[in-house]
Amino acid sequence: MSISDSLWEAPAARGPVTGKIRVPGSKSLTNREMVLSTLADGPSLLRGALWSRDTQLMLDAIKSLGAKAKVVLPDSTSTSRVDIEVSPAHYLSWRANTAQATSGCERTGSAITLAEVDCGLSGTVMRFIPPLAVSLGVSARFDGDPQAYLRPQATLIDALRQLGAVIVEHGDPGSLPFTVQMPSESARLSSPAESLTTPVVTIDSSGSSQFVSALLLIGAALPQGLFLRARGKLPSLAHVEMTIDCLAQRGVTVHQVKSGYLNEWKVDPAPIAMRSVRLETDLSNAGPFLAAAAVTGGEVSILDWPEHTTQAGDAWREIMPRLGVKISWENGTLTARGPAGGASALHGIDCDLSAYGELTPTLGAICALSSEPSRIRGIGHLRGHETDRLKALVTEVERLGGRARASRDEIEFLSPVTKPGVVESYHDHRMATFGAILGLKLPGLRVREIETTAKTLPDFVQLWSSLEGLA
Repeated sequence: MSISDSLWEAPAARGPVTGKIRVPGSKSLTNREMVLSTLADGPSLLRGALWSRDTQLMLDAIKSLGAKAKVVLPDSTSTSRVDIEVSPAHYLSWRANTAQATSGCERTGSAITLAEVDCGLSGTVMRFIPPLAVSLGVSARFDGDPQAYLRPQATLIDALRQLGAVIVEHGDPGSLPFTVQMPSESARLSSPAESLTTPVVTIDSSGSSQFVSALLLIGAALPQGLFLRARGKLPSLAHVEMTIDCLAQRGVTVHQVKSGYLNEWKVDPAPIAMRSVRLETDLSNAGPFLAAAAVTGGEVSILDWPEHTTQAGDAWREIMPRLGVKISWENGTLTARGPAGGASALHGIDCDLSAYGELTPTLGAICALSSEPSRIRGIGHLRGHETDRLKALVTEVERLGGRARASRDEIEFLSPVTKPGVVESYHDHRMATFGAILGLKLPGLRVREIETTAKTLPDFVQLWSSLEGLA
């Protein structure tokens, strides 16, 4: 099992796979807490945070906007689990005088002329940091990996313009790279964000819940707060609920109204409290290890699984039993026990993952190994992720001898994969772990660029190799 010329031979299972796995902290929580720590009324400590490419990019981004941050490695056994100390950005922004009066936050110092932000391929960085820059009054240029240029940004750019920011687009409209410029002193006086009334921002949220979360995160830091209207079916609702919970833990209340395909939120201006918090295990990253138990008829336990959480990955508790996998939780450990026949004994499933779309590649791998057909619905928004995940899943299943087909917002798995080959990762961490799961049952399968898992789980290969029962 080695990485050679970007091809990694996925270990096959000799029989039922077993293991106890401790997955690092949640990427979604780590990034949200770093944004809020930048706006907080004092220093924050994020314990057990994830240290991966995505979170490193987020840390560099908040530092470029004026925050101070220090990374501490408390556990020498894992370089992907760290403590992060964040001191907020304390400089006078273009709306600081009003902000002081409404939120009680005092910011002093000199403003940054132009920040340079590398988004890499991180959706949270490219969606969360531009609104943060606007809330702090910092002009910033945003760029990223070439593949990041394909990820839609038009909704966010339009929202920032509604808040009065000037956006200069350097490439194709509605995509990276672009620059957020703060208005001049005269122009800001008529800016919606500087108005004596609460600014109203209206967006189409059907492409990504990150647009909603990005704006909610900064709402309390705006002088008059924020009223956000989102049209269209909102995907990945669990991530918006997570954002609202993170705000509540820091003393910010979000008032929500939902009516059909129109969602509305009102965030009043308020201090964002500093916080010391231990971050939960990343339950979405735990998914492939649960899948290993499912497809091999094994037993895998995930340590430090919270009893209650807003994470999308907690949906595995409901999804796995529908596949024929037994799930139990006791004293912070969640255990999956696959059926005795492994993949051949798994049930087909018809599942709406609109609220938990990020689980699709992992569930797709299980479905691609099952002898019964399955359908995953409500996932059209995944076409705008690191890659078009629906297209990628169909392509890879058919490359390996299975049959699958995708429509606008769903994918069907019609017959199982039958032969090994090379699984393309498409620079997508979840497609890389998709390949690793298939490799358990297809000896000789290789995954291109398994190292792309470093985006959210740098220790993936080591953790995967620690499972017992691998060839």
